[in-house]
Amino acid sequence: MANLKYAGFWWRFLAYLIDAVILWFVNWNIVTPLLAVLGISVASTAS
Repeated sequence: MANLKYAGFWWRFLAYLIDAVILWFVNWNIVTPLLAVLGISVASTAS
């Protein structure tokens, strides 16, 4: 347990960016078309 090496800021930041890209891809390619098929608008309707 003493040989743990913690990731620095930049490695954690890179992991965050990779996660964000993966989640954006899932949202854009799966959730958005599903909502379109169901007739739910993803655009804001607030005026």
